[in-house]
Amino acid sequence: MLKKQIKYALLITLLSLSFTALGREIALTPFYGYQFGGRASTYNGEVRIKDSENYGVTLDVPYTGTTTIQLLYSYQGTSLQRTDNTTGVTEDLFDMSVQYFHLGGTAEVAKGTTTSFVSGSLGATYFDPDKSDFSSETLFSMSFGMGLLKEINKNIALRIQGRLLIPIQYAGGSMFCGSGGCSIGLSGGTTILQGDVTAGVAVRF
Repeated sequence: MLKKQIKYALLITLLSLSFTALGREIALTPFYGYQFGGRASTYNGEVRIKDSENYGVTLDVPYTGTTTIQLLYSYQGTSLQRTDNTTGVTEDLFDMSVQYFHLGGTAEVAKGTTTSFVSGSLGATYFDPDKSDFSSETLFSMSFGMGLLKEINKNIALRIQGRLLIPIQYAGGSMFCGSGGCSIGLSGGTTILQGDVTAGVAVRF
């Protein structure tokens, strides 16, 4: 049920951004690639998300001449593996999916027939085990990336990108006040850092 709700929410957001971008050039980029990383140590071994293919779509709405606002959806069909420290044996525990729902943007670094860019985004990562004994989990996450955009013609471009995907497992905060005033600090961290490399075709409207 939650999967359907998330997909419907994504569709509604895509449509709403499309309507707000009427009269402006937007770019829709289906992509396919490879996602890797995501591991955590346990008392007697290590669990890791198996490296596998991923796919998804980005929608870029122009913001300034060199920046865009970007909506990102990414899906990885994979499995959770466990390696025993004593025996060294690796086994699949269950199948699962990892989905990223992000809002962010891109900024051009150098422009030409091939344009280089950097990207960043914030949102949620949804871990969904394909086994009723385990519950799904949603974590706040962020991403940073860079890539190349190769113009084919006015409406079509090839897009290659690499991203660092960072689900945040734990966070903390502090506040200190003294004679000189008050200060606030925030911190967070993760042990399931992921990354991906993707290629897609950007279609401009």
